[in-house]
Amino acid sequence: MEQVCGRSFCAPLKVGERVIGVIALASTELLGYTAAELKLLNTLALQTATAIENARLFERTIEAARERERLMALHEAAEVARAKLESEMVLAARIQADLFPSELPAIDGYELAARNRPAWRCGGDYYDALRTTDAVGRDHLLLCVADVSGKGVPASLLMSNMQATLRALLGRMLSLPALADEASRLIYATTSASRYVTAALLDLDAASGDATFVGAGHLDNFVLRRDGNVHPLSSTGTPLGLLPVQRPYEQASLHIGIGDCLALYSDGVTEALNSDGDEFGDLRLQAVVRSAADAPAHEIVARVFDALDAFTAETPQYDDITLMILKRLSI
Repeated sequence: MEQVCGRSFCAPLKVGERVIGVIALASTELLGYTAAELKLLNTLALQTATAIENARLFERTIEAARERERLMALHEAAEVARAKLESEMVLAARIQADLFPSELPAIDGYELAARNRPAWRCGGDYYDALRTTDAVGRDHLLLCVADVSGKGVPASLLMSNMQATLRALLGRMLSLPALADEASRLIYATTSASRYVTAALLDLDAASGDATFVGAGHLDNFVLRRDGNVHPLSSTGTPLGLLPVQRPYEQASLHIGIGDCLALYSDGVTEALNSDGDEFGDLRLQAVVRSAADAPAHEIVARVFDALDAFTAETPQYDDITLMILKRLSI
């Protein structure tokens, strides 16, 4: 019988073409091994390699199963958290919606309409219309459209602060600039330094049509005159809550005559983008209001929103949109 002599012999542990180890036989003495014994060693090496590889695959399968279970647990926890957050966001949006006036005041000789469309579930735009009385008992109407810096829940919290501040100060301030000064001071004192509010504030003497306007860092708004000309309403001071100490707000005086149309809005209207990156812009807004000037105030608002939707098409809305229209009627 053919033999091979030696003190040590080894056989590779192979899985396919990959060597994962060796089986080695060793002795201090010179021994002889038959071909059958060497074949047995190779067979044992093959079986051992297969067993080791199967064990490794089984271990990986167990580890993968454990990882799947861990990920499933994390996913379930995330789903629970997401559902809770969604519920809280729905509640926050409902609470915020209640901050807007449920009905706008009805003023003889005027039509008033407004609409807000937040970009997210909760928004940072705000509008209000509040009846006031001056020192001699004449009816006034305070109109406000405000835009809070930022978006989402933080902006909505500051929006609620703005609403509470404006209503708390109503009737305590003798002038619109004084109201803006005090509102700015209070907002600065109760918010972080990075938060502020731009606002368009208009105080209207309903009987005469005389009005004062304060723009707190707000973009230009306008009055569309009966003859089609545009009277711009420009900023008269810094945003509310931006600085701890600032110059007093100035006011602009104007008259809203029969047939005139006042438009107060946030920059979400004019800065709405189409698929080409073009802005809706002031001129398009003025053109829509001019074309609808003979319609009721609520119809003018609706036409502006329709024009915005047609212009932006499928482009996502990235900023809150707010528009208020006051129209003086013929008596």
